[in-house]
Amino acid sequence: MLISDKSSVGSRNQNVSLRCIEAFSGLAVFVVYLLIGVSYADDVYFDWVGGGVPRLAYVSQGQDSGDTLNSVIPTTKGNEITVTFDAGRSGSDAVANTFKNHIYSGDGVNGGAISRYMFQDGMDYRPAKLNFMSWGVIFINNDEYNIAFGQGHSGSQSTNNWWLGGVDLTGFVTAPYCNTVNDGCTTNGVLITSDGKYMFSLGGDDHHFNIQPLPSPAPNWMKFVDDEQYISSLSMPGTHDSGTYAWGYNILIEDYVTQARSILSQLNAGVRLLDIRLCDYENGGSSTVPFGVQTLYICHGAGAGGLTNDHSQITIDDVFKQIGDFLNMNPTETVAVLLKDECSPLIPELLPYLSVCPPNIDSTTLSTRLQTAINNSSLGVSGFWTQNTLPKLGEVRGKVVVINRNQDFGSGGILINGWDGSAIINSAAPVQFSIQDYYNVTDANQKSTLAFNFLANMNNSPQTDPPTWYINYLSAANGGKVKPIAQGINNEFASLIGESSASLVRFGTTMMDFIGDDPNTISITNAILSKDSGSLGVTSNVSFSASHSANANVAMDTHNSMVGGARQLARANVMRDTYSARIRLNFNPKKSIKIANHITAATRIKLSLGNHSFDRVLGDDPKSRFSSLKGGYASFIDQNGVKTRLKWNKRSLTISLKTSRPRTDGVNLVSLEPTNGVIHGNMDLTSNIGWHLTKHLLKYAGKSSTGDALTRWRIHASLK
Repeated sequence: MLISDKSSVGSRNQNVSLRCIEAFSGLAVFVVYLLIGVSYADDVYFDWVGGGVPRLAYVSQGQDSGDTLNSVIPTTKGNEITVTFDAGRSGSDAVANTFKNHIYSGDGVNGGAISRYMFQDGMDYRPAKLNFMSWGVIFINNDEYNIAFGQGHSGSQSTNNWWLGGVDLTGFVTAPYCNTVNDGCTTNGVLITSDGKYMFSLGGDDHHFNIQPLPSPAPNWMKFVDDEQYISSLSMPGTHDSGTYAWGYNILIEDYVTQARSILSQLNAGVRLLDIRLCDYENGGSSTVPFGVQTLYICHGAGAGGLTNDHSQITIDDVFKQIGDFLNMNPTETVAVLLKDECSPLIPELLPYLSVCPPNIDSTTLSTRLQTAINNSSLGVSGFWTQNTLPKLGEVRGKVVVINRNQDFGSGGILINGWDGSAIINSAAPVQFSIQDYYNVTDANQKSTLAFNFLANMNNSPQTDPPTWYINYLSAANGGKVKPIAQGINNEFASLIGESSASLVRFGTTMMDFIGDDPNTISITNAILSKDSGSLGVTSNVSFSASHSANANVAMDTHNSMVGGARQLARANVMRDTYSARIRLNFNPKKSIKIANHITAATRIKLSLGNHSFDRVLGDDPKSRFSSLKGGYASFIDQNGVKTRLKWNKRSLTISLKTSRPRTDGVNLVSLEPTNGVIHGNMDLTSNIGWHLTKHLLKYAGKSSTGDALTRWRIHASLK
């Protein structure tokens, strides 16, 4: 994938600067060894916007130039790394081709590129000519990614841009109707690392690109689910109109855009059901399909191509390519695709708006187009479940499960019949579905209540064998304006499920808008994934120890009152409580997550131990960092005034708590009533690390002593 920014043609002194703003790990080192020619002025910034202190590095593995390539001098100032290029500026097709070769693998899979002005020439999102470029590895905390970047222009564009991309980055960028950044619309320039941990995006002005950690990467949560579970029994996230991210977002098409992340990015966030709506018409230019070929394009209502340029959409081939990339990297997962013909006559109110719908296209034709895409995909025919039966997870790991709405695409796949725009759909031949799709709602509270009631009814209904597949849409039209009502619905629904989390046993499949782009979708996703008992990746063991002491210390209290011209001093006994606790969660990488790979600066960690709890996003601590490439730490004062320190590596997370305060302000970390002699009992421990949930009952034992001015106890605990 590629990102590009505009640069002035006539300026001098070529600079590339990597700036780390509030980042999440120790040291920023950006090393580029480029040999370029004549000096020209241009600054490019990569700004870490994730909190904490980052550890960043770039190591060049090669470079190319259309002119003289002399030297690059890296300089560091604080958290900003600047690399000064001494380079000539002569655009070259050969350099652009070298760049393209380094952002795509040999089969065209993965990769991509983004540039603020990439669509000025109306066709390609890759540069036509580059003056110079470099390729190598960028290190972000304990992770490394192959990238390439260069400076040049695209097609008819006379100004130079900066471009960034790489085989380890994925995404799609469109800028429909944007000739400049001041046209009143925004480009949808987003690149996300192939593991779903970090996002590259366009910054606020020229020459700035942001690096941002993503909260809870969940690329392989199905790894922990039993093979014998039917996929309909799982609680899993889904997305509504999953492919509309490729249109960008502006006032002309805001009624139809429901996502801001690529398909691969959605899957890395934990999504396992994609709502893919298609139209069949002649291709006008796609990265995967030649000109003039009849194919299936992503569509959504009146935005089915009539309002957007062909190159700003994606095809079913693009969708299958991204799914194939994901499943090749995560073979324990499965992805279901819910296919719908957006030109379907079953929804006649849409037809007057679908200007691209060709006449006389029937299900046989659509089925042929779909089969061609399946045949051409990297997964091959064997990588698709096209039977009209409900599979168990073990049968479809590494595969795509095809769901065919209203037999729009012939008779292949799992069929859902009678879905004609109704609010509640129940289909039972032969796979049972129950679907809530109240889309014609203009009030966020009303829609979120409808979705929550559907969820509650599902939890109160007995499970069938095989289980009914419940699909719960959080989307609504709001008279056309999708994003405002989506944000309201996500916020309300997140609150409702948060208040009722204990009573909710399962979620079914929850279809969201703007997943990852809206923070509430992360909360919803975490709640959903924590419900799959098999996906919890239970820790292999837990160690816990705690101590308490209470002392009556003699303290001097100074009063402000004056007696005989002297300040009065008084002595008083002040009771102070000192508590400390240490919890170590040990993870078995073969049965659970590798904890260091799961934590980013945006990860939210929650802990409940006895009567003590905290809730913290790691990057909120400005000093949190990775102490090495294998782990990290964060420390903070929690909401109860308790000193908290987290330290982790690939196999364990250690949480240390300590407080020493006057008794009137003290916080009892664990609920114990000490007595003389032996103490013992049970204590609940719950930890949420992003979507990863563990629950334990600890059995503790220890000794206690009490006196008039002294209370002490020390305990050790083990799993009960």
